[in-house]
Amino acid sequence: MVLNASRLDADPYALCTPNGIVDLRTGLLKTPDPNKDFHSRSTTVGPSPCRPPLGSLPS
Repeated sequence: MVLNASRLDADPYALCTPNGIVDLRTGLLKTPDPNKDFHSRSTTVGPSPCRPPLGSLPS
């Protein structure tokens, strides 16, 4: 496989995890596309759903 190094980690808002790719702007998790997503690093844990902190939601 030959790949231009500028394509690696090209999106600064994409976080590669074992569960998929997290868009850090929206928090959405997506399945990686092997033809488009080229990541050189990954976290060791994936995201897990959690409740927002008390007081962070509008009343």
